Amino acid sequence: MKFFKIDDLSEMNRNKIFIFFSLFILSFISCGKSVPDSPIIATVNGEPITVDDFYEEARNVPARRVLNVGAAVKHYKDPSDILNMLIELEIVVAEARNRGLDKTEEFKKLRKSQLDEETMWQLYEEKVYSATAISEIELRNEYLRQNQKIKVRHLFSKNKNEILEIQNRLKSDEGFDSIAKELFRDPVLSSNGGDLGWLEWGEWDASFEEAAWELAPGETSEPVRTRFGWHLIKMDDRQQNIFITEDGFREKYSSLQKDVHRRKAKKLSDDYVNELMSSKTPIIDKDSFVAIADYMGEVMSRRGKVITENEGSFSDPELRNITIDFTERLDDRLVSWNNGNFTIGHFMEYLNGLSPKKRKITGAQSLNRKMWKWIRDRLLTEEAYRLGLDKSDRVKKEVTFWEDNYLMNTLLTEKSGNEPITKEMISKEYDSFRKKYSTAPMVNVREILLTDSVAIREVMMKIEEGEDFSELAKTYSERDWAAVNGGELGYFRMGQFKPIDKFAFKAKAGEIIGPFEVGSKYSIIKVIGKKGREPISLEQVSDQIRREILLRRRTVLYPEYVTELRKKYDIVMDADLFAAEVVSSKEWSEVKGAISNLFVMDRR
Repeated sequence: MKFFKIDDLSEMNRNKIFIFFSLFILSFISCGKSVPDSPIIATVNGEPITVDDFYEEARNVPARRVLNVGAAVKHYKDPSDILNMLIELEIVVAEARNRGLDKTEEFKKLRKSQLDEETMWQLYEEKVYSATAISEIELRNEYLRQNQKIKVRHLFSKNKNEILEIQNRLKSDEGFDSIAKELFRDPVLSSNGGDLGWLEWGEWDASFEEAAWELAPGETSEPVRTRFGWHLIKMDDRQQNIFITEDGFREKYSSLQKDVHRRKAKKLSDDYVNELMSSKTPIIDKDSFVAIADYMGEVMSRRGKVITENEGSFSDPELRNITIDFTERLDDRLVSWNNGNFTIGHFMEYLNGLSPKKRKITGAQSLNRKMWKWIRDRLLTEEAYRLGLDKSDRVKKEVTFWEDNYLMNTLLTEKSGNEPITKEMISKEYDSFRKKYSTAPMVNVREILLTDSVAIREVMMKIEEGEDFSELAKTYSERDWAAVNGGELGYFRMGQFKPIDKFAFKAKAGEIIGPFEVGSKYSIIKVIGKKGREPISLEQVSDQIRREILLRRRTVLYPEYVTELRKKYDIVMDADLFAAEVVSSKEWSEVKGAISNLFVMDRR
């Protein structure tokens, strides 16, 4: 058996090793190094790297490194590239542990937060994801429904008692049309008897769809609850695609499984969360909520007019100032339930742990939504700990994955952060890349969306005769939520509202385009506003710029630093075993094919 130092591989494209992974790399090495049945292909200070470690790393290069890091990526033409990456990750993480970076209070605090998150997701895994069984009959029903359209009308109320009264009126032979005229403020639904038109499977609330598709033509449902309220649904007609075959079903088998699983998991998850929340009965303290909402509103108002893609998202400095100003109230109760309470301090700690993009709070309503999500997650996490799910293998593995990421990031920050990053440096970076630190262009349109091609021609004639586009949208458009506002979709960026965006961005303000196809329907749009790029304030992006400057420093630092560490650690490789188990294996050929589309990209 031939052994040689892994340094012998360093001449084989060492400088090509993917150095950007140094920032957020998550190493699997320590998660499964002692698998008895997996051959050991290398050791670092006696710690084994197995064939299983190699393939797990190789398969996750695109999925868990490239996509998460979002920096440069490269071709992996040689398996030694990946082995080198594994070894370099191992020695940098080992060095971080030797320097005691896993003993700091910050590490312990952040590790606990990661453990909480992974433990909560293990609860989802066990109570929802793995519990969602799918039968062949369900898949065939899904295939049929995806090839159907149904024409329905509904009556709606947010109040269950009111919907039961309406049901009794229907049973007394009162018609949908007369009740809808009385019930709906929406002029379209009021005048057409609650007619929602032709629906396709997968476009509506899951509870609404399940009830509607179970109906026979002419049949009316029992009261159906959705997140909006209560509905009575009447199915008027059904259209079935005649081109459905066994071959078509088999061809879509995999995607059908995903669709059914996603829908069932969503319902099971909602039911589980609702049951848990009902048993805990959490209540938000009104005085504490108002105090937070008012103060955050003051912070937002002091900004003046700040146009940013993250408008409403609190920056790190703003959040730090809010926490400081609330020092005397951090222990005040914010949420209580039958087994305990959370304080204002707990909530501020939660916000501090979010990335700036996830701190979007534009008013009392969005604060309320953010707070209830936090309460839900905290209660789910407590339940997961009660069940002992923090001891599961998956949780241990993911937490170790995070530890390696954090330690590597911290060590490289320490090594590359000796020179202070000044305000002048940040300002210069901001001035040099103004386009990067600005909002994307946006456009606003009114739309008339119709299924019937004959109706779309009639509407086009009315537009040509000079009738008001907004009023026509209110009367005819099938995109209900926009129709009530004259068809206005609101400002959106390129990539949203496909394929409408393709036409809208090319047109001038006031121009009418269409009809063109949007799925199985037809759309006519009128461009009513356009916005060019506008700068994001330096204050909002200063933390981001600081991180990017550090990243560039690490890029320069990494090769030299790793070369230095290689001399410190005992690195040995079993060349014969590596060649037999990896280089010439069929498994490597398959893995290499899966990552063959990776290429080098410039960060900017």
